[in-house]
Amino acid sequence: MKQATLILILSSAIVATQAQTRCITADCYINQMPLYAQHNAAFPNNGASYCAPAVTAMMIRSQLDKPGVTARAGSWTYNNFAAVYTTQVLSEASAMNIDARSGTAGYNVYLGFRNPLQDVKNSDGTLSVYEQDSHYPTQRTLSNYKAKLRSGYAVGLLIDYVREKRIYDGFPSCHLDHYECHKHGGHFVAVRGFDGSKFFVNNPLAPSRDKREFGVMPHTKTGVPVRIYLENNYLVPDTMNVNYIGPIKTYNLPTTCSTNDANCKCDLALGISKAPVYAAIPMDTLYLAQ
Repeated sequence: MKQATLILILSSAIVATQAQTRCITADCYINQMPLYAQHNAAFPNNGASYCAPAVTAMMIRSQLDKPGVTARAGSWTYNNFAAVYTTQVLSEASAMNIDARSGTAGYNVYLGFRNPLQDVKNSDGTLSVYEQDSHYPTQRTLSNYKAKLRSGYAVGLLIDYVREKRIYDGFPSCHLDHYECHKHGGHFVAVRGFDGSKFFVNNPLAPSRDKREFGVMPHTKTGVPVRIYLENNYLVPDTMNVNYIGPIKTYNLPTTCSTNDANCKCDLALGISKAPVYAAIPMDTLYLAQ
């Protein structure tokens, strides 16, 4: 999913909606939500960049599945969300002006909520609305997500894939000076609940329902400083927490180096061929009333 310089049984690709479950403790809430796959032959490029419309579609469908919630007859939402899941996702992709290859611009994601929810009313007659929480680059915390989930919201969570890189003092000395973590791509998932320690995540990529526990990215690693860069190559201050999961995978380092690339040469000399990739929560979170 591209960002601005910032998850019904209708098809074999859909997992049945899970029943809504309330937990015993106050810090636990699980929302009903279908699971939609972003990869489908009905989508351009087999849905390679369709994580955002798959997530917004499943979040809106979860709202419509609530008792007493209605969509105005004949409206855009009524017509498209009465159809199969592929129609729902394609409609959301069109609403957000998605590019089949580069994905959804972060500043367009709200369009997947704003217009569809204008047609939807909650059981008490109030209009269903979305909220957007933009707290970058201030201190971030997961507590507000937990509070929203307890209140019955679903959360759309933007994820940055962050690659770690070793930075040396030069070649051939190759003394490790610090680590740098830079964004390299992104993803969008839906969070439907929290059980007191882990989030219940609907991921359209597999698709899968996972329980994930987010930690805080360290600003040091084995005593060596870690510099974290997110949107617009913004250097995150040491006083700020970045929530993350990781490492989720590794990436291959270059096997050939340019003449002036001391870091690459040091990695080769030290026999380092792979580096970790983390899943970090950067800037925006979109909520949908549940």
